[in-house]
Amino acid sequence: MSSDQLLITLWRRKWIIALTVIVATTASYFLSAELPKVYSARATLFVGDRVSVNNDFEAIQSAQVLAKTYAELIQSRNVATQVAEALPGDLGPGRLLGRMTFRPVRETQLIVVEAEGPSPGAATTIADTYASVFASYAATRLEAQTNGKVSIADRAQTSGVPIRPQPKLYAAIVFVLSFFLGAAVALLRDRLDTRLRSEDDLSTALGLPVLGRVPALSRRQSRAIVQGFREQPFLEAFRVLRTNLAFLSQEPISRLVVASSSPSEGKSTSAMALAQVLGEQTNRVVVIECDLRRPSLATSYGLDRWPLAGVTQYLAVGEAFENVVHKTSVPSVYLVPAGAVPPNPSTLLSEEGVKRLVDDACNWADFVIVDSPPVSAGADTSILAHVVGNVLFVVNRRRSARSKVFDAVARLRQAEATMAGFVMNEVPAGESYDYYYSGKGHDNGAAPSVVAPSSGRSTAVGRKTGGARKST
Repeated sequence: MSSDQLLITLWRRKWIIALTVIVATTASYFLSAELPKVYSARATLFVGDRVSVNNDFEAIQSAQVLAKTYAELIQSRNVATQVAEALPGDLGPGRLLGRMTFRPVRETQLIVVEAEGPSPGAATTIADTYASVFASYAATRLEAQTNGKVSIADRAQTSGVPIRPQPKLYAAIVFVLSFFLGAAVALLRDRLDTRLRSEDDLSTALGLPVLGRVPALSRRQSRAIVQGFREQPFLEAFRVLRTNLAFLSQEPISRLVVASSSPSEGKSTSAMALAQVLGEQTNRVVVIECDLRRPSLATSYGLDRWPLAGVTQYLAVGEAFENVVHKTSVPSVYLVPAGAVPPNPSTLLSEEGVKRLVDDACNWADFVIVDSPPVSAGADTSILAHVVGNVLFVVNRRRSARSKVFDAVARLRQAEATMAGFVMNEVPAGESYDYYYSGKGHDNGAAPSVVAPSSGRSTAVGRKTGGARKST
């Protein structure tokens, strides 16, 4: 991950970092404030050397060595036992030593005796008692051997301010550490997140342009589009897609496969809507339904009268193309339905047969849209993508999983297909569409929508007889 990607990820997950910092810092402050307070008191001992020396320098050196020796002896368990017996309560030598700190002052003859206690008075009592007991202990047990004399240079004193806890200091430390912890959690969350992010992030990761952003629709609106009601923001998104396809390359695109990684991501609806807006500018648009496992376009267009010849009849029994292409009620839009469901769609969709079908459709119509099964369904989409060449990939913002999208695009690229770009489906409607089509000064009859198919019996249509072919 590059530094730019790292910064983008951290910014995208900034709420995790902020929440971690706030919770950790606040919790550390209030929890530490509730801890028992500990106070400290210090007494100072002076170690003198009674041995006569030639000069003052040697006397000082001897006394400093003696002070270091006594700083070690003062920590003995024998001394701690005597101090514990002199103190009120049942502290014990082990617990007492846990509260004590002994430190010889560098280049002096002083030893600092520091004690901790639950109150200023308790800390002062422990420090003074320890210093007094050790001075007596040194006089009776050590003075004859070491020729040193220990005296109390300064009685214990305490500031009355607890040495711990220090909520502000702890909170400051946790504030810094929690930032790194929040960043780590944000990166981990990002790695484990299977949801899609913004179109720009997905476009960068896939190396594909965003050709269209289709607004989200409710169930009622989705049914209304098929039933003939007008959803101008939805159709306008596909008009933008139509324009982007027209300027995508120098050679006009006249055929493409509409694919998706998984079912229920809006692939078939996108194929129908794109066919409709292409039909506004061309004489004939053919939608070929190659999802032979779960066909649905014939029902959506109202061409569900039985029998209805389609892709299966064309590939399996050699039915003529004119007999499998059917007129829909949408102007300039024709459908080659899936037909009968075969037992082995992958075997039926051979490269040779698909190429013949697509070539016949391209010779018959101005634009050919192949509605493929999801890439996760099997090898069908790879075959279709390889033959047709151009792939329009549909990504559902709410339902598509990142890992499946990346895997599907990789499989299509392995099939040597040209990835034209992707369409982000079910995004929040943008203000550019909402304002213009909200009834504020626009003509509601500006563009046709997918209208209700006729209830009459479908008929196959013959080869077109006139008019120059248009391209988008």
